[in-house]
Amino acid sequence: MRFTPSILTSLVKGIDRRAFKASVERHGGDAYVKSFGSWEHLVSLIYAQVSGADSLRAVVTGFNAQSPHHYHLGCGKLARSTLADANARRPAAVFAELFGWLAAGLGRKLRAEAAQALRLIDSTPVPLSGLFECAASNGRIKGLKLHVLHDPGAGCPMACEITPANVNDIGFGRGLSLEEGVTYVFDKAYCHFGWWTAIDQAKAFFVTRPMSMMSPICE
Repeated sequence: MRFTPSILTSLVKGIDRRAFKASVERHGGDAYVKSFGSWEHLVSLIYAQVSGADSLRAVVTGFNAQSPHHYHLGCGKLARSTLADANARRPAAVFAELFGWLAAGLGRKLRAEAAQALRLIDSTPVPLSGLFECAASNGRIKGLKLHVLHDPGAGCPMACEITPANVNDIGFGRGLSLEEGVTYVFDKAYCHFGWWTAIDQAKAFFVTRPMSMMSPICE
C-alpha cells in the first residue's frame, strides 16, 4: 500500500535534522534521557499547535490515534506523563534556536518577494502574582512581559523575548535587527528618538501614535 504523507510529516520535512541534533547536543537537550528525545518532543509540540489541542490528554489521544505515521515521523507512542516531564525539564533553548533558524529563512524569502514588508512590535504582561509573590512589578502587575516582533503577512512572530514585568518595552525594540524597506508599527511605549533615527538610517520606516507629552525616554 502506497504511503501518503500526513500534514505533520510535510511540516517537519523542512527542518534540518542534523542541525537540530547538533543544537540538542550543544544545549544538553537529551541529557539523562532514555526515551522521548528532543525530536519526538518537537514533533508532539508541533502536532499540539496544528491540531488545536487544549490539554496534554488531548495531545496524547490525538497523536496516538495516528500511529501509522509515527515511523515516518521518527516517533513512537506518546505518554501523558512523559510529555509533562519533558515540558518541565527539557531546556527551551533547543526550540528557541530552531525558531531562530526558521524565522531567518522565512525573512529571506519575504525580502525577495516584496520590496516592503510590515512588522508589528508590542508586548503583553504575564501576571504571576498568584504564583510567585517575589515576581518583579511594573506598578500594575507582578510577573513577566512577553515582547514580540510579529509579521502579519506571514501570520507568525519573527522574534520574541521574555523579561521581568518592570523592563521597558523600548529595550526589545532597540535590540532588533532593522531591515531595509520594512515598516515598523508600534505604540507610545516605544518612544525613543535615538531608535527612530536608527530606523531611518537603516532605510526603514515606522508608524506610531502621537504623544501629547513626551516622556523622559524620548529626550
